[in-house]
Amino acid sequence: MTTLTSQQNEHDAQASKAFFDRWHIYLQIIKSDYMAHQGIHARLRQSLMTSYTKPFTMLDLGCGDALFMASTLKDLPIRSYLGVDLSPVALDKACENLRDLSCEKPFIQADFVEYLEGSDPVPFDVIVAGFSMHHLHPAEKEVFFRACNSWLTDIGELFVYDIFRRDGESRGEYLVNYIENCNRNWGSLCTDALAILKDHIIKCDYPETYADFVRLANVAGLTAAPDPVYADDNRFHCLCRLQKHR
Repeated sequence: MTTLTSQQNEHDAQASKAFFDRWHIYLQIIKSDYMAHQGIHARLRQSLMTSYTKPFTMLDLGCGDALFMASTLKDLPIRSYLGVDLSPVALDKACENLRDLSCEKPFIQADFVEYLEGSDPVPFDVIVAGFSMHHLHPAEKEVFFRACNSWLTDIGELFVYDIFRRDGESRGEYLVNYIENCNRNWGSLCTDALAILKDHIIKCDYPETYADFVRLANVAGLTAAPDPVYADDNRFHCLCRLQKHR
């Protein structure tokens, strides 16, 4: 099994933290729905409503400010929620946004891969990882999937919503195409915010194609459908559902 030292992902983790500590930029992106949060969370809520009529537990990795998660979980029978994120700024917002969630809801400031790898597994019915896996290198993704397999109940579900490369697209092509998409469509961001965003993308983004994502998951004992549960029009932003091999 692949393991990682903290030094192996220290630079990328801290670069990501530096960006997300500027939460006002990411909040603009979320509220403008540039990364399809609305469609993704509507589909996630639908899946949870269908699967969980009895109390369930959730681990939210890279939970951010949990702005959409608050509405996603509204009136669902959630028994406990644990949010993990590296940014203290985001966690402060998450605590506020989930204040009406009537269940146990601790938050932990940590790199989510290091947290999974360094803690004794506690089985959860649902694990969610939102816009965080694309910051991991392939070896870290392998660790992530294997850890999630250990942290899921036998019939639990892992939902990953993230940025993906399109079929046949290299990382270099992705960087060009995604930044072009930001320049063309993310008009509410000022010039300085776009510059910070582009720097973050170039330094921290290592997305997989969906086919490679499925392959990595399968090696770790997880099964994903041939296609994402949800994908936006340009297929950059997708929601994926995984379970343990049956």
